[in-house]
Amino acid sequence: MEGNFYGERPTNSSISLADLSTLLGGHIAVCSSPELSIDEKTNFMKVIEQLPRHMTSANSHRVTSLVDFAGSTSGQLCSNKICGVDEFNKAITHANDFDRDLTATKEYKEYRNFHAEDFEAKAKDTGKNIEELAKKGFAIKNSQWNSYWRGKVAGGLCMALTLTAGKSICDFTLRELSIGKLQKDSSDLHAVIAVMIDGGPVTQQEQREMPQICDDVVFDLRRQGYDWASNAHVLLVRFPDVQTMLRSLDGEKNLCRSQRFEMKQKDKLYHNGQENQHNLCWEFAHFSRSAGASLFEKIMGKSSEI
Repeated sequence: MEGNFYGERPTNSSISLADLSTLLGGHIAVCSSPELSIDEKTNFMKVIEQLPRHMTSANSHRVTSLVDFAGSTSGQLCSNKICGVDEFNKAITHANDFDRDLTATKEYKEYRNFHAEDFEAKAKDTGKNIEELAKKGFAIKNSQWNSYWRGKVAGGLCMALTLTAGKSICDFTLRELSIGKLQKDSSDLHAVIAVMIDGGPVTQQEQREMPQICDDVVFDLRRQGYDWASNAHVLLVRFPDVQTMLRSLDGEKNLCRSQRFEMKQKDKLYHNGQENQHNLCWEFAHFSRSAGASLFEKIMGKSSEI
C-alpha cells in the first residue's frame, strides 16, 4: 500500500457518513449527544436509541449508542457516589460536581489556556462570559460523571474495533473518500467511526476529550500486541444535530475533512504536488441535497412520537 495516496480529490470534497461506514466497513458509535434539541422539541436520545432497529439489508450500517443522559440510572449512580464526609459526619456526594469552583488550581489555568480559542468561539456564539464557560467546563471534566462517560466510550470503541472484521481497501476507494495512506502493511483495515453531536456544556466538554479518547483506544490496542492493531483507526465525525446525522447516514454528502480537533491519528494526503498530514476527523460542512431516503423519514417523520 505504499502508493496509497489520493491525488485528484481535495480535502474539501464532500462525503457522507454512509460512505465512510460502507466503504471502510466501519462500525458507527454515537459517543456524545445532548438529550434534547436546542428548541427542546426533539428527543435526540430516543432518536439515537431507535437507530439499530431501522438498519435494514438496504441500509445495513452497524450503529451502537454509547451516549447517556443525566437522568439515567448511571447518572444517578454517579451523583450518589460518596467522595467525602462533612463536619457533621454526613456524606458528601458527587451530586454538585458540575457546580464546583476549581478555578484556583494550576490545572484550571492550564485547561483554560489550552482551550482558549474554543471558549472564545463559544462565548461569541452564546453571549456568555469566557470565564464562566471555562469554569463550568473544568468542573465537568473533573466530575464523577465524566469519568464514567470516558470509561464507557473508551470500552465501547475498543470492543467495536476488536470485533470489527478487517477489510482490504483499494487505492481507488480511499481516493473516493479523500483518505490518504492508512494501512501500514498488507493486512486489512479495521475502522470504527465515532460520532459527536453538538450540545450544551456537558457535550461541549465531551467533544474536547473525544480526540484523545479515540487516540488512546487505538494506541492501547497496539501496545497490547494485536497483529491487526497497526491498521486499526477510530475516525471522528461531528454533526450540529441528530437530523443532519440521519441525512448523512441516508447518503447525503454533507461532511468534509476537518482540522478542528487535534489527533495523533493522521493520514498522508497528497494533492497538487504537496503532501500534508491531516487528522482523521470530519465535520458537517453543508447540505448537499434534501434527504429523501427512508431512514430520515422513518425516524424524524414520527417526531411527534419521540
